[in-house]
Order: sequence, then structure tokens, then C-alpha cells
Amino acid sequence: MGSHVCVVVLAGLVWRDDNGNGLPESGEPGLEPIQVTLVRAADKQPVATTFTAADGSYRFEAIEPDTYWLDLDQKPLWAQQLVLTTANEPQAVTLTACEVRTAAPIGFGPRPATESIIGGTLWDDRNWDGLYQPEERPWSYHPVSLRDEQGHLLQEGQSDAFGAYSFRGLTAGTYGVHFGPGTVMAASLTNQDVTMWLTLAEGEATFAADLGVAGAAAIAGRLYQDSNGNNSADPGETLGIAEVPVTGLNLVTAESYATFSAADGTYRIPDLAPGLYRIAVPAQIPGLTITGPTTRDVVVGAIELVQGVDFGYISPSAVRLSRFTARPVAAGIELTWSTAGEEGNESFLIWRAPQAEGPYQLVSGPIPAQGNPVGASYRWLDAMSPSRSTLWYRLEVLPDHQVYGPITVEGERGRVYLTRLLRRARP
Repeated sequence: MGSHVCVVVLAGLVWRDDNGNGLPESGEPGLEPIQVTLVRAADKQPVATTFTAADGSYRFEAIEPDTYWLDLDQKPLWAQQLVLTTANEPQAVTLTACEVRTAAPIGFGPRPATESIIGGTLWDDRNWDGLYQPEERPWSYHPVSLRDEQGHLLQEGQSDAFGAYSFRGLTAGTYGVHFGPGTVMAASLTNQDVTMWLTLAEGEATFAADLGVAGAAAIAGRLYQDSNGNNSADPGETLGIAEVPVTGLNLVTAESYATFSAADGTYRIPDLAPGLYRIAVPAQIPGLTITGPTTRDVVVGAIELVQGVDFGYISPSAVRLSRFTARPVAAGIELTWSTAGEEGNESFLIWRAPQAEGPYQLVSGPIPAQGNPVGASYRWLDAMSPSRSTLWYRLEVLPDHQVYGPITVEGERGRVYLTRLLRRARP
């Protein structure tokens, strides 16, 4: 004797509601491919997802009897200036055993020209960089509210399964979109609620009021060329070092993490629980040696981004510079420098600029080095320097192209304003 096995089926339609009356009519096409997700209402967990077919239809089969929400990814429709015309998204459905159910049709039509709208997306910005990546999950069913300039509540809502939210029926004015409670702005050190303020014109719609939400802690820093070797990221030391391995170790649980520095030298270790971590980098990488300790211990709190865990590297130089100064004289600008030791260097070059950040112009030929292992002193005259102006100078060592400076001199007043010694990469 055979037995009958029944399945639960849920089907529905998503269509383009061209006249905006909320009813599917002849000539109004289906919308595809629109992602539809079935979310269990009890715990807000997605259990199935599908895409609409060419006629806008979708279908879920073999579902457990339960209460669900039907949620659609509205963001592709927002990009076409299509907005919801039926008040049934997300749509609650309760399915029983062996039931075949057709959900209410869901319509999207052209946005009314006079309606102002604010919409956006919340996502779990796991690396705290403020940029949405496909692997980062949406921040679903999080409370969002709309307030006026005085902070009075106007509307309440929540993000959907895809992290999207919207407030409609607005007029021209300034509005605050409030994300809370417990929302954290990505790349921020605060764990307070966040309000984003926007000003809309009549009939204006923005669907880009997005927010990256930090749901876990992270440690971030930079690997950089420490030109003066002082183990501190000074202003102007902007050259990062890419592709350096960085590891993190939870000193309590012994859980380990690993990443590499990006093209600009930055790195992030995301998804951390509160605790004590040890961040480590190599002592040497090709052509560079670290200028400080290879490890740093960091305490991380809940939903906290700890920044500035930096590591500096320097290129070993054959010259140790002890002094570099400039002063105006009758014939031009006199530059003097002294070394505390020299080995293998061939010569020096002088570069000049009208401002600290450049552009720098080569103003000397090669100035022969003495090659004295206990050091030497040098003097060079810039006889072609512009008069009555502030000038900046750098000193380059050949053949390793290490650059020292800048130093500055005010020609008109015959006074040196700054003799700050830095050791930099070649300009």
C-alpha cells in the first residue's frame, strides 16, 4: 500500500505596477531577476532564497510548516527609481502541513515625481573600512527611525533581510536618520547611537544613506617607511609598505589571525572578541629593517576599533648624518652638513623647492663624498637661489638614494626658520 508524502509550497509574483494602483493588470510585466528570501519569523533567520523568473513569478518548495516573512531585495529596483506600491513587503505568511499557498502579489512602480524619499543599506562592516564588500553580510532587522531638525520622531522602521530601509512620503526639509540602539559607525571609536543628517529638495530621493555597522572589534595599523628611524610615524612619512605578513594572537585563548598589508601599507584584523592581543610583524623584509619592536600588545574592548598599531621600517644606509643646515650669505644660500660615519657612499645631491611638499628640483651636480668611517663635514653654495623667498632643501646620498630633510631658510630676512632633520625616501 503506497503512502502519500505532501510538501509545503509557497508561490508568488513580483510585477511592475506602472499605474501605481497596487493591482496587477494586463500589460504590466513581471520583474526579474529579483532576489526573494524566506525568513523564519521566530528567529529572523533566512531559510531559503530564490530569484523571480522572466514573468516575475517565484516558488519555494519543501518548506517546514511555520510562520515566515517574505523579503525582496529592493536595491536593484531603487536604482531604476521603482518603489513599492503594495503595502505587503515584508509579507508575513503562516504555512501549515501540506499547504500550497499563493502569496499576495508585490508591486513596484515609478517613483512619484513630487515624493521625497530617504533610503539606504545597513551592513556588517567587518573590516571597519566604511566600504561595502560582497562578502560582508547585511545588518538585517535593525531599528531605524526618522526625526526632524528638532529631534522629534517622525517615522519608525527597520532594515529588511537585505539590510535595506526607506522612509517615504517626505517633503523638502532636513531629516535625521537615526540608527540605534547600539549601532556603531564604521571607522569610529564610539559605540553610541548614530544619526545621519540629510537635506532633501522637493521630489528628491536618495537611496544612499548607508551605514557600515561594526558588530565586532578590530585592530588596524600601517607599515611604513620610517625615514628618520625614530620608530614614530611622523608627518610626511606617508610611504606605506605592501604585502608584509601581519599576525595577531589572542593571548588568552591562543586563537591566531593573519593578514597582509595593503598597497598603502595599511592592515586590519577584523572579527575580534574583546581581549588581549599580540600583533607581530617580521624584523626584516627585503631591503628594509624594522626600527622598533616586532610585536605590540593591544587590549581590545567590545565593538572597538583600535587604530595606530603601526610598524616602521628603514633602509640601512652607509651614511649617518649628524647635521644639515642652511643659511643665507651674500652670494646665495650656504648649506652645510656633517656625517658621523660614512662607508661605501659615492656622493651627495642637493634638491630645492619653493615649499616643503615640493616639487623639488635638482640644483647641484654630484658632490664627492669623503668616505671617512668616522665622519666628515661638507659645505655647498646655492648661488642660483631665488632672492627674497623661502626655500626648502633636501640632501640625497648616492648610491643608496637616501634623502634627508627638508630644511628651510628665509632668504629675505637672513634667518633660518627650521632645521628639522628627517630621513626620507627619494622624492
